[in-house]
Amino acid sequence: MHTFALRRRSCWVARALGRNPLLRPTDRVEACVILVAILLALVAAPVCAAAGVAVYGSRARLYAEQAQTRHTVAATVIEENTHTRPPHHEHFGPSDLAGWRRRAHRLVQDRQGGQSR
Repeated sequence: MHTFALRRRSCWVARALGRNPLLRPTDRVEACVILVAILLALVAAPVCAAAGVAVYGSRARLYAEQAQTRHTVAATVIEENTHTRPPHHEHFGPSDLAGWRRRAHRLVQDRQGGQSR
């Protein structure tokens, strides 16, 4: 029966800096790369966290300022829309596309003050 045990490989820091003549140069390079990667992660984590806190704080202030300049408006429906489709309508045909183009053209004309392009 095989048992599961967490065994430490040989300490890779000692491998990187040790004087064992049986170690290949690539083993030393690998251990140094692992060490640098761990150190880089340990340095980068707090820097990234600080940047995230700064962005969160600036956005929170921005959103608070925007919330103070906005106000609620009461609206009343004055006529019923008779051109509604059921919410499960998923097929759009050529007539729908033509209608969208007409509405878009009308909207552009309204924004340009009735002038044609």
